[in-house]
Amino acid sequence: MSIWQKAKQQYHARPSASFFAGCLIGGLVFVCIYGIRVLDVTNDAWLLDSSQCEKLWDLTQHYLGWVYYRKSPWHFPFGLLDDLYLDSVSILYTDSIPLFAMFFKLLSPILPETFQYFGIFGLLCYVLMGGFGVLLMRRMTPHVLPQWIGGAFFVLSPCLLKRTFYHTALSAHFLILAAFCLWAYREEILAKPPSMPKKDAPGIAPAKAITAMRGRLFPRLRHTLSWCAICAASFLTNPYLTPMVFGVLACSLLHEWLLKHDFWDWHPWLKLQNWRDFLVGLLTPAAATLLAGYLCGAFYGNVSAASNGLSELSFNLLQLVNPANYLLDIQDFIYTWETQNYSAFLPILPSFSEWQEEGFSYLGLGVILMLVLAGGLSAIRTLHRQNTAKLARKSDARALHRQNTAKLARKADISTMPEKNGRSSTRKGLALCIPVLIYFTVFTLLALSPRFTIGNVKLLEIPYPDFIYDTLSIFRSTGRFAWMLHYGILALALLALCHLFCTARHGKLVLSLTLATLLFVQIIDLMPGLSDKHEAYTKEFADYVSPFQSSGWKILGENATQIMVCPPTGTFGLYNAPDTSCHLEQYALQYGLSLNVTYMSRDVSKAADKAARKHLETRKNGEKHPEIIYVFLQESTVPPATESGLNYYKLDGCIIGTDLNLDACTGVAAYTPPTSY
Repeated sequence: MSIWQKAKQQYHARPSASFFAGCLIGGLVFVCIYGIRVLDVTNDAWLLDSSQCEKLWDLTQHYLGWVYYRKSPWHFPFGLLDDLYLDSVSILYTDSIPLFAMFFKLLSPILPETFQYFGIFGLLCYVLMGGFGVLLMRRMTPHVLPQWIGGAFFVLSPCLLKRTFYHTALSAHFLILAAFCLWAYREEILAKPPSMPKKDAPGIAPAKAITAMRGRLFPRLRHTLSWCAICAASFLTNPYLTPMVFGVLACSLLHEWLLKHDFWDWHPWLKLQNWRDFLVGLLTPAAATLLAGYLCGAFYGNVSAASNGLSELSFNLLQLVNPANYLLDIQDFIYTWETQNYSAFLPILPSFSEWQEEGFSYLGLGVILMLVLAGGLSAIRTLHRQNTAKLARKSDARALHRQNTAKLARKADISTMPEKNGRSSTRKGLALCIPVLIYFTVFTLLALSPRFTIGNVKLLEIPYPDFIYDTLSIFRSTGRFAWMLHYGILALALLALCHLFCTARHGKLVLSLTLATLLFVQIIDLMPGLSDKHEAYTKEFADYVSPFQSSGWKILGENATQIMVCPPTGTFGLYNAPDTSCHLEQYALQYGLSLNVTYMSRDVSKAADKAARKHLETRKNGEKHPEIIYVFLQESTVPPATESGLNYYKLDGCIIGTDLNLDACTGVAAYTPPTSY
């Protein structure tokens, strides 16, 4: 046996070999798109002003969340950080990837002073996307080359391309593929080792009995712990990924249940013991996820998980074939949108609202052609089988008699159907089709709700009861659930092609050439989006320059301990001025100040505004607080100096209130509030 044959044999025998091959593919794709500059852990120029990349300040918010978390003392729960809110707040709400933040904070004493892990996380997303993609393809086909090409389709997903470094934590799509793999390999994971004696085998020694029990329990325990790890990791990355992973888990457990019980027999449905594995398999990962959330501080304080925008941030039915990518730019409370076309061939289709960019799930022309090809070949094969059956029935009366007899037997008793490997083939197919159908139905409804749109037409809007609306508002960007449709469709299309060519003459060669051609079409089609990303993250980034250049800022910073952004800070405040928030955060870092409110993934302004208004009322009694810098975002919200006792100045376009006198400072202009307040 040659070295090549031995290596090939070992590759087929070890799933880990497929996984590492996919990881290599994912890593190469990442470097080709984003380069290596973002992987420099001491390079934070692209993070301190992320508007240089794709105009959005969110990436800066994520990085500053990590910086504040790193300098904060340890708390319990472990994910709490200081100085960005009235009270300690979870790093979950700064989208700073709590799993990485907590890990690297442990290593903080040995890390360089400037350290960022967002480039490493982006690389990891692509590496694991390729690994789990090829591992999933290994379940569809035994041939190596189709496995690698199929894995590349997952790595080049437009959904992953859009989210990487735009909303970094949301680019962990490998967790979805990891859940797919646990579902696909469920039987192998739960299989008992062949050397294990049977439960009722006579004369088993105590040691062998213990070994037999381990053989029955350990596979189930390993399977459950794997789901616990994926579900907990999804929450500690970004909670939006958690219901996606749990949806796959529920479908996998339902699939397992249907394989054990006859769907048409309602008696097993009523027996609680039949649901034991299902409930344990679902509730154990749920408990692990809640524990992970508690440890990172998700339930700490008075931050509301719900937010507004549920109807606007939904999925449009055309977005699977619509290559439009909308980029949002917010400057001084003004929203502007830039439209990118991710396709080199397909035009931008109409949309109901630019806010539906959250539902971006373009499949790519290569995948669209794959669906057309799979559907066409399936239809041709079905017609061929029907014609063959008709000819057989006409030429052989005995075959017709046997067929009629089999039909009557199936109607009389489903248990008389021919079995394969001890299980009814119809039951096996039904057991898979039902969870898959539920999967697509549930995630489609979640992604669309509550406003169902196609193009620029609103089909309907469901008036949910308040408790349902409030629950869904926790995941207000429901359009993101369309990722599950995207990856589900891609997986089924690849599975269909592998199944269609598995029995064909020269099937391996034909399948490889077909997938390679479709992948080439996919890459060419996505070239505009790939080029935009490459240009955005491989260029030379300018160093961050603060807009606060007046000498008054230095005097204020040296004499203050806190920045108080005065109300309102919600709809027309920092929540819609992320650039101002990021500038204030970096100024506060420079002088060691704390802030009462900042731009986060959830609007935390209500409690902050309430406390600020209460504080401003106390100033009417003559209290002085030279340690506080008062920042006013709108002129109409500035109280008269006779009420507040503050000296007002305009520094670099910002309205500042202070008990200090800055008249002698350069670049400072006295400010008089309007008479109406």
